[in-house]
Amino acid sequence: MAEEGRALMTEREREIIAGDADVTSNYRYKVQSLVRNRVRKQFGDDVEVLEESFSEVYEMLVDDVCDRAGGDLETVAKELDEIEAAFERGDPDAARSALERAQETISKRDRDER
Repeated sequence: MAEEGRALMTEREREIIAGDADVTSNYRYKVQSLVRNRVRKQFGDDVEVLEESFSEVYEMLVDDVCDRAGGDLETVAKELDEIEAAFERGDPDAARSALERAQETISKRDRDER
């Protein structure tokens, strides 16, 4: 058993979802559904309680989540600014190039999350 307990998932749920456990696809789906429902139904409430009553941990959570997403968001925002500037200059090739870079950043993020 893990010394600190669990965050969103137990150690076993992590193994199953990561594909590191020898389980049936039906069982994997059941675990994924359980975690999905936990996040959908309870995570927001937990975050709200942390924000109101345990700000130190709330800040840790926000920092971790924002650090993971921040780099990609900044890159995409920069590419969107470049697209807008290219359209204002009447340069569709530059706009298309910036769009392709933004799409690649988003696609890379999607691949990394799988």
